[in-house]
Amino acid sequence: MSRLRHLPPLFFLGFFPVVILLWAWADSMRHDSGWFRAVADKSSEGLQLRSSALVHLRFEIIPPLASSFPIPHIIPTESWGDFSRLEVNPAYVGSRKPFPAPARTQEVLPASLPEPSQMVLSRTVIPLWLILTAYLPVWLGLAYWQARRRHAKIQASLPPSPDSNSPRLTAY
Repeated sequence: MSRLRHLPPLFFLGFFPVVILLWAWADSMRHDSGWFRAVADKSSEGLQLRSSALVHLRFEIIPPLASSFPIPHIIPTESWGDFSRLEVNPAYVGSRKPFPAPARTQEVLPASLPEPSQMVLSRTVIPLWLILTAYLPVWLGLAYWQARRRHAKIQASLPPSPDSNSPRLTAY
């Protein structure tokens, strides 16, 4: 336990996001969580944590050029208004992929509105494994750099040894 105090502070600051990401990864295999908001009267966007991935969705209603009035079906909400959390049916839990591929798609869907219009759905999928593999090397590299820097400062602050051939501080 006394060795923990010798770890650099950056190690402890970076450890908590790793724990949170691993928890989110395990939790997203059984639950779908989402935050949605209406951006304007013709679009809405949201973030979902589902099936081991962070998904950004954007729905945009494109009315015909002749129609310039606002569409009343999307009601603006607060900054991040609607939160939903759903438990996945246990029959589908085994079919969820723990390592999904990153993707970016855009689909045009017919909107269910009285006038002829279209709905554009933009979806960006960022897998949690990709976030972790990008985060871990940077975090561990910075923690290693900080540990080496602290080690060098400690060595520089020690008085010179009487035997110039022996290293000042051998144990790390």
